[in-house]
This record gives sequence, C-alpha cells and structure tokens, in this order.
Amino acid sequence: MHPADYFIVVIYLISIVILGIVLQRKASEGIESYFLGNRNLPWWVLGASGMASNTDIAGTMLITALIYALGTKGFFIEIRGGIVLVMAFFMIFMGKWNRRAKVMTLSEW
Repeated sequence: MHPADYFIVVIYLISIVILGIVLQRKASEGIESYFLGNRNLPWWVLGASGMASNTDIAGTMLITALIYALGTKGFFIEIRGGIVLVMAFFMIFMGKWNRRAKVMTLSEW
C-alpha cells in the first residue's frame, strides 16, 4: 500500500475510536439516554424506528410468494392492501402513542 493509504486508514481508525468515546459518554448518562435519546426524538422517528424493527424476512417472502404465484399482479396486491398500509398507519400513530405512554419499548405498551 502507498503511504497515503496507511494515513487514511490511521485517520479512519482514530476517528472511529473518538466517535466511540463520545458516544460511550453520551450512553452512560442513563438508560433513557441510551435507548430513547433522552425522550427528545420527534414522534415520526419513534414511529419509523418501531416499524423498522417489525420488518423482517416474512414480508419479503410474502411478496416473493405472491409474485411467484400470481405474476406481477401479486406485487400490486401487496402494495394496495398489504403490510404497506398497516405499517404506514402504525408509523404515523405509534410514535405519538409511545411518547404519551412513556414506555421504553413496544412490548411494554
């Protein structure tokens, strides 16, 4: 490797260590600070985070199965009335509901 490459790698590693130290200090303020951002996150971030945690391989497999069984119209069935509408609804409202309930996770709610 060229000396400039070594320099870039060293700068990258130093910046990662500094970022880790800064985030560790912020995380050690308390459990609410670590998991909830001191409850200062906007409602839409909470909703998006909750719905992203519910997205798994099952949804992908469902869409794949519908496309295999029905062709391209299987994809439109999924978009028109499948999980997309449910997740959009929950993303809009769950963030506000979780904020009002003062819970840390969706399972506590």
